[in-house]
Amino acid sequence: MEIEVVLRVLFKITGIRHEAIRLRGELDNFFKWLIQKVQSQPIDQAVKDNIGRNIKIVNYHDKDIVVFCMKAGKSPVMYDNRYYQRISSNVEEVKPAGYLEFFPQVYMSF
Repeated sequence: MEIEVVLRVLFKITGIRHEAIRLRGELDNFFKWLIQKVQSQPIDQAVKDNIGRNIKIVNYHDKDIVVFCMKAGKSPVMYDNRYYQRISSNVEEVKPAGYLEFFPQVYMSF
């Protein structure tokens, strides 16, 4: 199966429709499944609700893409009782020894 891409600046957009259909039969079923996946994650219910209210599938140049919008809270959020931070394109766990550096960075960003 060849997937047509849209070239924008220096990146390609394939969209999710082909995967949504392969995984769940249609886009609406995929979206419902995605919401259920968010609801099953080990994070606070308020965070799940925030994601659920702000997730959407949008059409961009005839490609369906998922947009997750997360509004910042007043404190860091744990995932599975651990803190994580994004460093470049990686997500790394913050070890307890690094909390003294991590928390001021988070609080300074608000």
